[in-house]
Amino acid sequence: MELIRLNHFHGKSFQRIVLSLFTFWLALPPLLAQNADTVSNVNSQRLKIVVIGSTVAYTGAMIGLSSVWYSQYDKQDFQFFNDAGEWKQMDKVGHFYSAYQLSSISSNSLQWSGVSKKKSDWIGALTGFAVISSIEVLDGFSAGYGASVSDLAANALGAGFTWANKLSGSRLESILNFHSTKQSMPHKDLKL
Repeated sequence: MELIRLNHFHGKSFQRIVLSLFTFWLALPPLLAQNADTVSNVNSQRLKIVVIGSTVAYTGAMIGLSSVWYSQYDKQDFQFFNDAGEWKQMDKVGHFYSAYQLSSISSNSLQWSGVSKKKSDWIGALTGFAVISSIEVLDGFSAGYGASVSDLAANALGAGFTWANKLSGSRLESILNFHSTKQSMPHKDLKL
């Protein structure tokens, strides 16, 4: 187990600062999008719904994760943990796919608000990366975990894949398209 401790980052005050910065980062892109596009294109009512809804959902998810998932471990000074060789890379797939989906949802929500496609795609990718990466902050302060550079890389790849997918006109989307069928069942007696 490879840990890197950052002893000068400790206590609840640092946690509050980091969470405040992430919250600010999440709220800023839609606000910038409104200023960057012409007022006639942006539906301010829809943009308010997106910003408020996203902020409430993010805050609720972080409070829920912090109180349920991380409550079983003591708090510690912020540290990194190299988990690149663990869990058969399924954790990295989860980070990639979550960042991919959240980036796409963010982009689509901003487009629904009237923000231009180009700006929505860029802001959506940044938002997806920021939201999923904020979990690493919780990991970093948890004695049971530690922030993971490889998780951050998977988040960046997932968000980047969304951006590339949107740029290409959705030609790449079929790579991540999956569903269950009767043919996917390994044996006729097995049921979902």
